[in-house]
Amino acid sequence: MPRVVAAALAAALAAMAPPAALAASSPGVPRPSRGAPSDQAGTTPPFGTEGGEGLASRSQAERDVRTTPFAIERIEITGNVRVPTSAILAHIPVRPGDVATPDGILDTRVRLVQLGAFSDVEIADIPGSTPDRIVLRIHVIERATWIIGDLLLAWTPVARPYAGITLGNSSALGLGRGAAVAAATDGGDRSVVRGTLYEPDLPIAGRSLVGGLQLLWLHGLESGCSTPRCGGYFNAIPWLRYRRVGGELDVGFRPSTFSRMLFGYRLESVHVRSDAGVDPIARPPLPEGNTVLSALVLTFDRDTRTDAFLPRDGTRLQARIDVGSAALGGDYEYSRYVIEGELWIPLRGGHALRLDAALGLLQGDAPAFERFYAADWSYFSIGVAAPRFAELNFSSDSRYDAFLAVGGVEYSFPLWNDRPGFFRRGFLAFGIRTVYSSATPSGARSLVSQVPVSFDLAVRVDTRIGIFGLGLGYLIDQVLKAVPVKVPGVNVQTRGSP
Repeated sequence: MPRVVAAALAAALAAMAPPAALAASSPGVPRPSRGAPSDQAGTTPPFGTEGGEGLASRSQAERDVRTTPFAIERIEITGNVRVPTSAILAHIPVRPGDVATPDGILDTRVRLVQLGAFSDVEIADIPGSTPDRIVLRIHVIERATWIIGDLLLAWTPVARPYAGITLGNSSALGLGRGAAVAAATDGGDRSVVRGTLYEPDLPIAGRSLVGGLQLLWLHGLESGCSTPRCGGYFNAIPWLRYRRVGGELDVGFRPSTFSRMLFGYRLESVHVRSDAGVDPIARPPLPEGNTVLSALVLTFDRDTRTDAFLPRDGTRLQARIDVGSAALGGDYEYSRYVIEGELWIPLRGGHALRLDAALGLLQGDAPAFERFYAADWSYFSIGVAAPRFAELNFSSDSRYDAFLAVGGVEYSFPLWNDRPGFFRRGFLAFGIRTVYSSATPSGARSLVSQVPVSFDLAVRVDTRIGIFGLGLGYLIDQVLKAVPVKVPGVNVQTRGSP
């Protein structure tokens, strides 16, 4: 019983979910679910993609200039404390002397919100020096300088207790230039550090360019057993020990106000060393020795959600293609396709319904970490599989798939709104998600979890230092791995931490 209580406490800490604006993924990269509803990785913006917030309401200036053309005499900035006025002005698409239009003012609001440094932007107009001139007064509300991201404390039957954290800063190298670092370790054989830099708006020749750089160092283990259980003891499992070092560079533009297109290049050095006793048939696709992954990347992201915390309207569409080839100097020939979408439907009383879906397909001989891991996309799994942290697997289930299909529905309603103090907003959400994955596109479902459907009941809270969630799904996932649970075809039983 003490172990169950300890697992529940660990799960409560582990269920604190990623914040809306500072997930440490590369720009446009869909990240799978872990934790509470609305936290499916990629549905909350990496850095400043929540431009749809500008559609939630119209500013005073947008209403005033709708019928009468006014020339902009000057632009005033208020509310900024840490961010210099000159830095804000550099990201405003309208200039003194331009004719003020509703579209131009909306574009200004959206561009500033997309920087990620401001939680809200309001634009008002005041009379200028002549009747045909106005002064635009832009009031910004700054976010906290540092935001806590993923905060994780958990264990699996074959891992020591492990912890992970993500820290982000939306103005680390100047306004809008976001930075984040994610790290996790079990204090032994598994560790990962991932850093991200992101430029959401670089004005050049009247265009808004975007870009990002992600660096990765990962030392992990993958089970080489013929079955996921493999006896249960850490030292009894023949492991594939591997190291990944590399990164990804993305550069692109915004084809429209609410979308971005990115072109990238990935380069990673992979080293794999296998213990004696690894099953050559069951081992995950990780070739022995030193290899190189070299791939081109194309991503598209369109986000019209009206709020990064609890959207009540809008959509998000993300698509990504990775193509690895020997022609690029790599050792892997493959192509990987992922598309994710979500639709928010407003309901009465501030409630909202979200529909989400994802499809993934892989062709060729991609390494294991480029394939789909079903436990990443579920709220919980019945079995030894556990959601990965920054692509680091802490379980003994090493079944990676070439096909993925995800569908889900979520119902959310606010608990409180716009409170002063530390806990600003909160809402309750119930979500159900089904996940189907297989080793081949036409194959049978991989039993990473004995059941294809999972659910979560969660509370999410918007605070000054980030957005946190406490979800039942992660609690279930941890407890199922801490107590004996017998399900036909799966034996889940903790044998103690090594």
